[in-house]
Amino acid sequence: MAPRSSRMDLILERPDAITNHIIQAIGSSSLQKGQDFIKKFLPGKDPSVYGSYAACYNDPDVDIVYIGTPHAFHKQNCLDAIAAGKHVLCEKAFAITAREAREILDAARVRNMFVMEAMWTRHFPLVKALQRILHEEKLRGDIKRVFCDSGMKMDISSLGQESRLKNPALGAGSLLDVGIYS
Repeated sequence: MAPRSSRMDLILERPDAITNHIIQAIGSSSLQKGQDFIKKFLPGKDPSVYGSYAACYNDPDVDIVYIGTPHAFHKQNCLDAIAAGKHVLCEKAFAITAREAREILDAARVRNMFVMEAMWTRHFPLVKALQRILHEEKLRGDIKRVFCDSGMKMDISSLGQESRLKNPALGAGSLLDVGIYS
């Protein structure tokens, strides 16, 4: 079975769904990349495709945008979408620094727009229960320190310096990327 993309979760049909998501538009760094994305992830769907993010943000039929660009672009993408009056769900890491995150949140507050980091595991019932048990009920007492090991088979050395997983200018590194899964 092929790995499932979180981008596809919005279009999964669920018998208990309380809402119907419509992928109205795809904004991309190029028209071809946007069209390729639709062929791969949205076969049979016919959203508008834009060769720029700004064009997507300016589509009056788009209510909310999901930002899945490399980390280093999240701040500007969020600010541009908010300025265009769009609510935002932004992939992790939400921003490179706390200052950038505050800037995004302040812009959303001023425009009365919803903005959230797309950390879906935070909303799992298991995670909610664990948070309650550890932090409210304090079943294990006051937690002072947590150790966690995480391993992923990734051949980073084979990637070029332009890779978002290797280039520090793009937010590369475990802290802003895979480290959150621990």
